[in-house]
Amino acid sequence: MKKAIKYTFLVLIGAGLMSGFSCKKKKKKDEPVEVTCDYSVTNMLSGIGNNIIIPRFASLTQTTLALKTEAASFVTQLDSASLVNLQKKFNAAYLSYQKVSMLNFGPALTNGFNMRERMNVFPLSVTTFDLYMNNNNTQPSQNANAAVGFPAIEYLIFGNVDSVLAEFTTGSQATNRKTYLVNLTDYLHQLSSTVYNAWISSGGNYIATFVADGGNSIGSPLSLLVNELNFDFETLKNFKYKIPLGKFDAGIVQPDKVEGYYSGTSVALSAANADAIYKLYLGVAESGTDGEGLHDYLVCLDAYYQTEDVSLANSINSQFALIYSKMLAIPDPMSATLYSNKQVIDDAHNEMQIAVPLLKREMTAAMGVQISYTDNDGD
Repeated sequence: MKKAIKYTFLVLIGAGLMSGFSCKKKKKKDEPVEVTCDYSVTNMLSGIGNNIIIPRFASLTQTTLALKTEAASFVTQLDSASLVNLQKKFNAAYLSYQKVSMLNFGPALTNGFNMRERMNVFPLSVTTFDLYMNNNNTQPSQNANAAVGFPAIEYLIFGNVDSVLAEFTTGSQATNRKTYLVNLTDYLHQLSSTVYNAWISSGGNYIATFVADGGNSIGSPLSLLVNELNFDFETLKNFKYKIPLGKFDAGIVQPDKVEGYYSGTSVALSAANADAIYKLYLGVAESGTDGEGLHDYLVCLDAYYQTEDVSLANSINSQFALIYSKMLAIPDPMSATLYSNKQVIDDAHNEMQIAVPLLKREMTAAMGVQISYTDNDGD
């Protein structure tokens, strides 16, 4: 059965909630899930790998190269114009990262390397960062996760233009800051290039491994993809919204714990992340071409949600539309909005909370995929 609709979030919002497909009788909770439909998971994975994953890593490699180049230029010029250019390159690269954060498997987890932990542990540990600067620890590969990656670069280059320039010119750690900035951007580009080259057929050819197994067992490509999509979505919900909202701190907001705190781009980053997760689920290529995705598989499986006339695939579509609309209603910087209009941020979190069982329980059950990661959130 062909997918019902593959629209972007805004079109979905305009179209309204979609009607369901005719569905099969629901199994009892204690019955085993039988994945029976005429659908090629291998073909789906091939499309996702070649048209989504590899192009996304290619984009990250390109944007981190541009960031690295601009950083090298900035430390020689050290003026406001070069700083603004550097900030723009940083924002572009950070947005590119949001498209790959749900792809933290395979080449992103080799030889003790964890892409997510090296590139985007936030909030930054300012204490650790300052200690490194005081002790001349300017090699990112040797430093802790909480003081490297995008958050560390962000801390270095954002803030009042005059004060940022002063830190790089007359500050007591100006030399170390310049060195660390250059090394951080080079390190990000190296990591991006390593993962990208491991995926492509002319490099490590992980793409061949990714499409070779169409099963659903733990460790299969489908299982890895679905698990990381869910893990990343919960990271989006919990770390980018729930923790800053203070839901683990008696309702006391934690503005300094948002992603993109220093650049004031929290909402833009989280919206890009949500959009990337959703388009991966749909199978929409980076070129915009409508390909095969997890949505199509659910349609073939005739999966439904709660009642026999509500399509699970369409329920997920509608929920992502709601999530995105709520995110777009949040003014950046989120750190300020947490004080001025906390409810609008809470609204987005609530819609994400509703989506968790759709993705983590219903979708995985329909596909016969087992969640293999653990969390203490209680969903």
